[in-house]
Amino acid sequence: MKTSRATATYPVGMRAVVIALSVAISIQAMLPSTATGQEDRAARNAAVVAVLDTGITAHPDLGWRIRPNGSGRPGGVVLPGYDFVSNPFSAADGDGWDGDPSDRGDGVRPREAVDRADCRSRVSSWHGTNVAGTIAAQQPSARPNLGIAPNSRIVPVRIMGRCGGNTADVAAGILWAVGEQVPDVPLNPNPAVIINVSLAGPAPRCPLSLQTAIDTAREKGAIVVAAAGSSARDTVAMTPANCTGVVVVGAVDEDGERAPTSNFGDEVTLSALGGDMATGERNGVFTTTNTGRYRPRNPAMGYYQSSSAAAARVSGALALLAGQNSEATAGQLVAQLLANTDPFATGQCDAGEGNCGQGVLNLRRLIIST
Repeated sequence: MKTSRATATYPVGMRAVVIALSVAISIQAMLPSTATGQEDRAARNAAVVAVLDTGITAHPDLGWRIRPNGSGRPGGVVLPGYDFVSNPFSAADGDGWDGDPSDRGDGVRPREAVDRADCRSRVSSWHGTNVAGTIAAQQPSARPNLGIAPNSRIVPVRIMGRCGGNTADVAAGILWAVGEQVPDVPLNPNPAVIINVSLAGPAPRCPLSLQTAIDTAREKGAIVVAAAGSSARDTVAMTPANCTGVVVVGAVDEDGERAPTSNFGDEVTLSALGGDMATGERNGVFTTTNTGRYRPRNPAMGYYQSSSAAAARVSGALALLAGQNSEATAGQLVAQLLANTDPFATGQCDAGEGNCGQGVLNLRRLIIST
């Protein structure tokens, strides 16, 4: 398959606030618990979710650990993954593709950004850990309802690093995630049924290599969930939101109104809570993160916002549905998801009727229904 490394993709815009584990309080405590008498059955039918993102950091609520030699070790809800960041600088691990999807940090120090016109100085986001936590983090008694589908399993696929990533790596990551053979890369032993892609990049149309990978994933029965993006722009010119066959997710705030930064357009399938931390840090989405400024340090809890968080909530909801009915097709799962949305009230989608999707995910109703 011919691919291009010219199109850059970047993490969806977000702002995170890190708080100590000992004082973490979840704003999601009002959701009904997903811990029910059906846990054993759900665990046997655990849905596999591939998180294509910045990788993953060690965290007790996820189970990923770091060995003494610095390499990552699967555990808990996290299965073996892969690192598809081909650019050594972006990877920050001294090489290109490799078998360790640990997040080395996407932060760029000021001195590192001096000679890079396409890359600004920023602290690390720990974006992949944020997303994985929203989907599947475990639920200690002090932090109920941390992960939406705690019986699901995460396959971390690292496709972004410092200064973003590229289309070829993203396409390879999608193919590998669903069990396709990628040259010189071992097969994924745990093909995903849901692929979460919380990134967005400007593109007048979906790149051919990316659309081909998405088509292949869908042919294998997987659902590709993508963030609409967080630059307050039309999704018609943002990828992968403008790719065919993708569940595109916009973000709303606590009041169900389009988040100010959320992208919008005909491509948006539905919206979900993504938060608006401009009105207070706890108006974001509570999740797993890391205390490191540029490189990983200690596990922590924190809040993040944007359509990344919204997409992760949708992926978690789909994983919950898939775990309850392992025989359901992708189309049936998406139909069940959309049946648990509430229509926008007049004015809540200020981008115009239909430009924020069918409605807002009612996660409480979906959880109760399962």
